[in-house]
Amino acid sequence: MPEYHMPEKDTSEFQSLDAFTRGYIECMFFTNSASGIYMTDWHEDYVQHDLREGMLDGTLPADAGFLDLHPDTLASIIADCSEFQRVNADLIAQAIAIKQRTGEDVYPYGAEYAGHDFWLTRNGHGVGFWDRQLGEGGEKLTEACKAYGEVFVDFGDLDEASPTGYGWVYTH
Repeated sequence: MPEYHMPEKDTSEFQSLDAFTRGYIECMFFTNSASGIYMTDWHEDYVQHDLREGMLDGTLPADAGFLDLHPDTLASIIADCSEFQRVNADLIAQAIAIKQRTGEDVYPYGAEYAGHDFWLTRNGHGVGFWDRQLGEGGEKLTEACKAYGEVFVDFGDLDEASPTGYGWVYTH
């Protein structure tokens, strides 16, 4: 995701998370950001109309970021990422070793990219663990993602403002 720069990526709160969880969160924002639509306009009627009609390419304002995650949402993300890593530690380590050994990826594959793959695979984005040429390990990680189900992302109302002054980011 070299062209996407998540807001608040450099905050100490975000950096205190493990690399897998940071990758997961960054990928969540990347795949759900509506290009060219920002928080200042998000609650305007024309934006909400386009959102309801499926005319936007995302469900979050383009400038929504880490500090906009509702605390319960962040806790849920951390729990899912921690559990997935714990249960699949050997498979994730094998995937990282395979990708580092082959050197096929343009970007070095590590825990952060494994977090991306967890988000992409569990949500059916058409890429992820199964698409990394990881053999049986990739298939097993893909299967493991199914237990977590798909996650949907929404941007909340103005009556519950996040620290940035707009709505919270929720998952369900």
